[in-house]
Amino acid sequence: MNEGEKKWLKWYFLAIVLGVLCGKGMEILLGIALGKDWELLTSLMVPGFTIMALLFIGFLHQKEKEDVIG
Repeated sequence: MNEGEKKWLKWYFLAIVLGVLCGKGMEILLGIALGKDWELLTSLMVPGFTIMALLFIGFLHQKEKEDVIG
């Protein structure tokens, strides 16, 4: 594993942490605002935000790889 890949591992780890934290915050806020009737929607916030963060970092990683290659 080269130095560039190690840099991206740090970004992926940061994306996971931030995705979980933001998702948990939204889960709490929506849980308060919407109540128990919307528990299924609020429980999907943590995985949803985590996946969005990973997709965003993956997009940036792929874009950098394409810029380096071509």
